Amino acid sequence: MRPPVNSSAFAHALKAAARGEAAPVLAWLDSDGGGPINAQCLTGSSTLLQKAAACGADALVEALLARGAKVNLQDDEGVTALHAAAHRGHLGVVQQLIRAQAAFDICDTDGLTPLEWAVDAARPEIAELLQQQVFEPRVLSGLLDAQLVAKLCALRSTVTPVHDDGAGHEVIFLHAAQAKLHLSAEVEEI
Repeated sequence: MRPPVNSSAFAHALKAAARGEAAPVLAWLDSDGGGPINAQCLTGSSTLLQKAAACGADALVEALLARGAKVNLQDDEGVTALHAAAHRGHLGVVQQLIRAQAAFDICDTDGLTPLEWAVDAARPEIAELLQQQVFEPRVLSGLLDAQLVAKLCALRSTVTPVHDDGAGHEVIFLHAAQAKLHLSAEVEEI
């Protein structure tokens, strides 16, 4: 469910973000009539972070991430900020998003990852950076042993992952695997 926002003021903030103009975006966020950092427009579901990433606005992306912008939100086409930055060739933004734990394997509605967007747009430096990324599961220390983590990683490679549901809940690949009955009894127990 999208957070309610003043649509005309938010539209102005989105346009400013698409131009990389930090001052109007931050002013909207800080104003009494401003909305939440992760607000999405009613048509297309774009976020401020997606717009800023698409135009390569490094400083604005940094400011939005510092304020808690969710890095893996998807628009109506399944596009994340990482897709947009990779396609447009904004290496600095891609690096920022990776540091902010952007999921590099989220697929858009056509089943394409940010890496595939970078390749399609002839962005070899970004494609190489994304190819170097390795999934590292976030687990509590001592909860899982290395052997079980390896099994989970192997399972993850057989299931298309699903990520942020837009309401702040991470829907991880185990949910998708369970729905497809790919889980072993040992993994189900965890």
